[in-house]
Amino acid sequence: PTAPRAARWNALGAFYAPLAATGRSDSADALLTARKVRTDQLRAPKLIHAVATGRYPSFARSYADSVARNYLQAPTITLWIVGHMEADAGDTTRVAAIVRVLRARADSMQGEVEQRIERALNARLLASRGDTAAAIGVLRSLRPGAGRREVIWYAWEALGLERLLLARLQFGQRQFEEARRTATLLDAPEPLTYPFFLRPSLELRATAGNFHPDATPA
Repeated sequence: PTAPRAARWNALGAFYAPLAATGRSDSADALLTARKVRTDQLRAPKLIHAVATGRYPSFARSYADSVARNYLQAPTITLWIVGHMEADAGDTTRVAAIVRVLRARADSMQGEVEQRIERALNARLLASRGDTAAAIGVLRSLRPGAGRREVIWYAWEALGLERLLLARLQFGQRQFEEARRTATLLDAPEPLTYPFFLRPSLELRATAGNFHPDATPA
């Protein structure tokens, strides 16, 4: 995003995330609407909340469908969030199309962000094809490519979605202790977008805590 746009996104995300974590996102929506914050500015934090928790399904689906009309014109960060949305919806055809666009951008621009997002979404494809071990390996290897300030403020640098996905895949593989450790990373007070992922992280840990490492999930 441009600097002014990023500043607005950051401010809204920092305001919205703690309310989302405590189940008060509707209050945040009402307050920001009353303050005449534009719908397009509210979109980013609501989309992250939607991917993290499954809220706003109609809103998220409508947005993903609109972006799917031309992935080539969509900003990289839009492809990041929409790619995760489509993966959650099980639409591997769309995820694969997004991965191809990101790979082409990474090759032509030598962009670290594009390369990292492409790898994360490719991990979703690996998991969908049953190669969960490879997907876990890719997600474990991801590291932020920016400095501390960017990691604090920018959701795509903080890897919150990717950490939550990794924890869920580990849980699905009965790696309960690893899943708990990964999910615990989302307790950190920074980055500022991590509260979006706190509730699903806590739910996963509570469920994982019911299983002995050698137990078979019901």
